[in-house]
Amino acid sequence: MKPVRLIDYALRLGVGAVVRRLGYLLDFYQIAAPEDLDRLRSSLSATYAVLDPMLPVEGPHVSSWRLRMNVAPDELEAARRT
Repeated sequence: MKPVRLIDYALRLGVGAVVRRLGYLLDFYQIAAPEDLDRLRSSLSATYAVLDPMLPVEGPHVSSWRLRMNVAPDELEAARRT
């Protein structure tokens, strides 16, 4: 599926946590174009969400996506290789 289509779905869904998580992951893996990421960023509210809701609420904040990073970047890289 193309990133633009995922972005459209996330924006239509209107769930802030979904928009944040998708935006962060597309940005992290460098999958989407900057203008597509800006579409997601423009819909963010001031609240923060955790990247993985099944894990404890701990870790640093990423202000650009208003996410609490409760998953280490090396774990995300490892997921890419599997």
